[in-house]
Amino acid sequence: MKRLTIARMFLALAAGLTIGSSAAQQASGVSAVLPPPPVPIPAVSRWDLTIDGFTLAIFNDLVVISSVATIPAEPPPILETVTPNPHTCAISLRRQLTRNIELAAWHELVILGDVAAAKKSFSLTAYDPRGFAMVRYHVTDGYPTKLEVEGLKAGVAEVLYENVTFACEFVQRVSV
Repeated sequence: MKRLTIARMFLALAAGLTIGSSAAQQASGVSAVLPPPPVPIPAVSRWDLTIDGFTLAIFNDLVVISSVATIPAEPPPILETVTPNPHTCAISLRRQLTRNIELAAWHELVILGDVAAAKKSFSLTAYDPRGFAMVRYHVTDGYPTKLEVEGLKAGVAEVLYENVTFACEFVQRVSV
């Protein structure tokens, strides 16, 4: 064999190609084995909190969506009723302070001790700059546990921000 042919066979074997087939044929076989590359999510321009089809609040930033399951050390006995694992869910959002007081009124229900009336299921949807929904979460029995206003400095023209933290029974990502 010629020295050039041996070098080509070596390079083909090193690249994982089968000798005698074209690179295009083998590339098409490789794409069926490898998963497609992930599609990046474009920038989010806003988060809408919606209850029963009514937008209650629009947020600039999502700080965190957290759902933590606590796994029991021992499995429960078979004869007892099976209860779901206890878990903790929290959602924290941030927006510029507005004149809208609906979130503050909702938070007052919790402060006054009427948590049962304050629990509401809602959707949290992320929109891109063109207004298309990108990501949606369904929150079951959520209520605002913490309401903060930040950026208060006398004599300085700063933007005031409102941070809202929600506790919930369950948070689930759903399709848009």
